[in-house]
Amino acid sequence: MRGVFLGIFLGACLSAHADPLEIKSALVFTGQTAELRRDLDPGWLSGLPAKQYTGATVIDGKWEGLSFRYRLDYDQTRGGEGPSVFNNERSGGHLLQLRKKFLLSDRWALSLGKFNENFDNAHYAHVLDFLNDNIISSDIDDLAARVRGFPIAKLSYNSEHFWADLIYSDDSSTDTTYRFNSQNPNFNRGIRQWLGVLRANFEETDVTALVQKPSDMRAGFGTSFVHTPNAQMQLYGALFSQRGSRQPVLRNIYPDRASPLGVDDIYTNNGSYATSRLMEDRWYSRGMLGIGWTSEAQLSLRFEWRHDASGMSSEDYRRWGQIVDFHRSLLPQDRTAAALNIAWDAQALRSRQRDSFLIRIDRPLDNDLSVALSVLVGRDHSALWAPRLRFSPAGEKLDTWIELQRTAGREGSEFGSALERTRVQVGLRYLFD
Repeated sequence: MRGVFLGIFLGACLSAHADPLEIKSALVFTGQTAELRRDLDPGWLSGLPAKQYTGATVIDGKWEGLSFRYRLDYDQTRGGEGPSVFNNERSGGHLLQLRKKFLLSDRWALSLGKFNENFDNAHYAHVLDFLNDNIISSDIDDLAARVRGFPIAKLSYNSEHFWADLIYSDDSSTDTTYRFNSQNPNFNRGIRQWLGVLRANFEETDVTALVQKPSDMRAGFGTSFVHTPNAQMQLYGALFSQRGSRQPVLRNIYPDRASPLGVDDIYTNNGSYATSRLMEDRWYSRGMLGIGWTSEAQLSLRFEWRHDASGMSSEDYRRWGQIVDFHRSLLPQDRTAAALNIAWDAQALRSRQRDSFLIRIDRPLDNDLSVALSVLVGRDHSALWAPRLRFSPAGEKLDTWIELQRTAGREGSEFGSALERTRVQVGLRYLFD
């Protein structure tokens, strides 16, 4: 299906009269080191690297209304200990973005390619993130050029008062293991989906309503709004509800089914620990509210609250702690089995607590230097701190930055139980003409 889609796309592009090709390129270098909570991964089986180095050439181009971004990189990851030591090297090219818009008439247009679509205005608390990768990071400008598009065909209708889109996306050729790992926290990769989207504008307010139908779940319904009363302030929110949830949970975590843990709670393979909720008949809703404000001196403040009914409750978290303690008790008897189980328990934290709150502050210090601080707080008062310092010399084409992520909280709390305790990243980007 995707081969046919790509053939039609390229054929339509090549039939156009050729305009000059516009090319921009950049070099990006990043290095990061991480400190892991070893008690949650005693066998270092999660695969999370302790060190990672990346060098990349990124090419952006435009031709005949066609826009694209291609990345050629070399990546080295190191981690583990004993028999679990790894030192992996990878190099290759990646088409990150490719988009062409065809005007069919004054009101109708067709967009084809590999790109992203946003349906809410959040920085962290995305609710309608079906076609967007959301990584908790202060790199909102994607300085390291990591954001990948989704294969999308979008038919659009525009009128004076409203806009409508019919969207089809097929990302199913992505490695299926990527659907359920820590690099895909929103579980939006590796699936096929349809979306119907309706947008309208009412003076200071933009409203969006949509329906989303994944190939392996029932349809869900969502809405979002952005209200801009003046040039300095924005209020925004979103809500989505669907029967079933894409987020699996530990099969023995539900408090109402809690029973003494025993041999049946020792998992033997990576799939036995989770209970799928894809086709549950229960409705799960998630929502967010946010406010953004920017002063005349360019001090920017953002506050966001998110609620996700498919996340863990306080009772679920207490039960999760009991399960981890049980698997730790196996270490003297069978270290390998215990390490596997504890690592899988830690991965279950992808289904976070039901409520979280973000505070973000951006402040330019002078013409060349800026600082940003993001603090993500869970309901149990554990937190993820993410400060970033960015240096961009005026008139130069150079960006450098250093970013720290630090999780903090009591033992057993959401961020106090995150696999990564600390991550530090340094980066450099140079833009060519």
